[in-house]
Amino acid sequence: MKFFPDRQTLISVGPLEIKYYAVFILLGAIFAYAISARNLKKKGYSKEIAEDLFFGALLSGILGARLWYVVFYDLSSYLQNPIQIFNFMQGGLAIHGGLFFGVLYGYYFAKKRKLQFLHLADQILYTVLVAQALGRWGNFMNQEAFGPVVDESFFALLPTFIKEGMLIAGHYRMPTFLMESALNVFGFLVIHFGLHERNQYKKGDLVYAYLIWYGIVRFYIESFRTDYLPFFGTGLKIAQVTSVAFIVVGLIGYFGVIRKIFKTKKPIIIYDFDGTLMDTESNIKQAFIHVLKGKQLTMDLSEEVLDSFIGPTLVESFRKVVDNPNIDELISQYRQIAIELHPTTVKPMDHAMESLKDLKAQGYCIAIASNKKTEMIKLALDQTGMLEYIDLFIGPDNVEYVKPDKRVVETIVNQLDGYHDNVIFVGDSVVDIETGINANAYTIGFTTNGNRVDQLINAKPNRMIQSIDEINSIVKEERQWIYYSI
Repeated sequence: MKFFPDRQTLISVGPLEIKYYAVFILLGAIFAYAISARNLKKKGYSKEIAEDLFFGALLSGILGARLWYVVFYDLSSYLQNPIQIFNFMQGGLAIHGGLFFGVLYGYYFAKKRKLQFLHLADQILYTVLVAQALGRWGNFMNQEAFGPVVDESFFALLPTFIKEGMLIAGHYRMPTFLMESALNVFGFLVIHFGLHERNQYKKGDLVYAYLIWYGIVRFYIESFRTDYLPFFGTGLKIAQVTSVAFIVVGLIGYFGVIRKIFKTKKPIIIYDFDGTLMDTESNIKQAFIHVLKGKQLTMDLSEEVLDSFIGPTLVESFRKVVDNPNIDELISQYRQIAIELHPTTVKPMDHAMESLKDLKAQGYCIAIASNKKTEMIKLALDQTGMLEYIDLFIGPDNVEYVKPDKRVVETIVNQLDGYHDNVIFVGDSVVDIETGINANAYTIGFTTNGNRVDQLINAKPNRMIQSIDEINSIVKEERQWIYYSI
């Protein structure tokens, strides 16, 4: 084992060598991942998503960087000896290829997971500036990515080791690696603290800001570099051609042209049924009182206990107050009585009909996720004329799980072909809020029962509303529809 056997190598063990270039690229990737993971966590994405996306994009990026270099450096010679294409030990990576392949993987990943690509890219792509800044120090160790010959006085204000490293073939060279590294760090700080941390951006803005910044920086730096990849044998530099494309796409995107052409998909709005769209509180309580009359109970049916029946499943509610209950019999009695009481005890919540009609006219997909059987939901929707505004409703009889299991929301999103990070969940109970949070949906609490307001607030929804039609104003906000902490 040898440490520092030469300028380019950190350590060698027999034929195996660990190059500084690889070390700096790995360090850059780690720093970029750490920042991206923090961003994604803050926006409500799971650690698993951050990890899976990082490793896939990293491997794809390295492969893309190598293939880009091979194509534009000397494709014919590599084709004569194809095995050398994958000889990463000899160096030869081009960042633009890495970006393209990494982004392609990110797009594939987002589509597969039913996530919004630009939302993910906003949290990740600009952090690549940190990786690029560190990667340039690998170029320094390899004595590459340099500019024209300069006088020794050029290094008067720079550390001696940089001057010595830029003495190449008997001449001092302009340290373009250092210039790009510094500008990349500065660009990261501007985007991170000027846009990201202030939350002053629309979907895609951080992606476009990165493209503009890096495009300008790379175009400028490339004008000095004497070692570069030509554009298919022309006098043009492939990095400058690509940088111009970056700048153009970035400007078009940042000024909203792309958003106008490719309309943002509207969030799916999922309501709990009881207490949000339909005023069924009286129906539920009266049905429980009828069924439990004469039964030996573990607690009195106070108003607080009756309130606690709003949200949980019938099984949970009956087990709460009856010793050794015959669940099937109690549920059967409950449903029969609830249906009989329906015409006089069930009505739409105030403003619910007008709200649904307006949302539907604007093109929103509307669903219901309830722990009530679907036949009961359909009965109420039919009686009140709401059925035509609802795209999908599910209950415990057509799925294998119930709220607060996040799969309730995931099932709806999958059936309506939506995005899992583009959902609004509206509920009136703690169970509903937990469901929204578990599914990373933007979660709204609403109740007309004063006894449950504090419970909802303590469950920490993204928003509390006092009237159901406030949702019609909320959906007009420019935001990411996902549960996240500010």
